[in-house]
Amino acid sequence: MIKKRLKFSSLFVVILFIAAVVSIPLATVAAEDRAKALDPCWWPGGCDNEEEETTTTLIYGVISDRTTGNPIDNAIVNAVSDGTVSHETETDERGNYWLNDLRSGKWKLTVTAEGYSSQTYTFNLSGQEVVVNLALKPERSLPADLSESAEDTETIVHGVVTKKNGKPIKKAKVKLKGTDKKTTKTDASGYYEFRDIEDGEWKLVVKAEGYKKATIFINISGGVYEEDFVLKKKKK
Repeated sequence: MIKKRLKFSSLFVVILFIAAVVSIPLATVAAEDRAKALDPCWWPGGCDNEEEETTTTLIYGVISDRTTGNPIDNAIVNAVSDGTVSHETETDERGNYWLNDLRSGKWKLTVTAEGYSSQTYTFNLSGQEVVVNLALKPERSLPADLSESAEDTETIVHGVVTKKNGKPIKKAKVKLKGTDKKTTKTDASGYYEFRDIEDGEWKLVVKAEGYKKATIFINISGGVYEEDFVLKKKKK
């Protein structure tokens, strides 16, 4: 009787041992299954439409007047990528703008403002912050007296002389050489003007202290000619 009880106890211990050994991997499998069940990508088609992660970044800067250097407020700044993704903002009273959450890739930045020529800048983003400062060129309408002269077929050559940063160069010496010679100096806004010019080929030369001389040739045949100059500094 005692032997039977010992055999039964031994058998019971063996059964418990086997159950314990089997339950460990089963518990592990069950835990793994639960984790998979909680993961939407584990289910068929669960992540088929998931977009790849993209790095986003920031672009910012200042929009200013090319002639005066003053900030331009309410300028519209538009950034486009691949012709489809678009971000847009306006400059504040100090000409500042910010565009957030731009993904990596090639972008085209276009700035427009009332009274100025639009300007475009192309750049690549790869996760870093980018600073883009742009100076817009004012759209110059002819003064009333110039418009009237133009209608009367008087030939006029005029324009603006500025530094590389867009600021005007005053008292720059401007010479117009052709059938005769004409000389003038730019005013405080960098503006110059010649009137009563005969038809033909003319040489327009601009000089300013500390800057390299600039020269262009114009074939004149009546009308109004706008010729702007951006002078480069002389090397020391």
